[in-house]
Amino acid sequence: MHQENWGAELGQRSRRWCLRWARHGHRQSLRDLADNPHLLADIGVTREEALQEARKFFFE
Repeated sequence: MHQENWGAELGQRSRRWCLRWARHGHRQSLRDLADNPHLLADIGVTREEALQEARKFFFE
């Protein structure tokens, strides 16, 4: 029983880490798009919104 809980906990931590890392990558992409108003308009985000999101830490 204890080992099953340990495995589930490890799986949850792994999924959370992957999600955080993916968010970090998306935020880097937003930072890269911040200077292209046409691409920002395509995704419906202003330059200020993109930069604000890009400034967040990966764990937020």
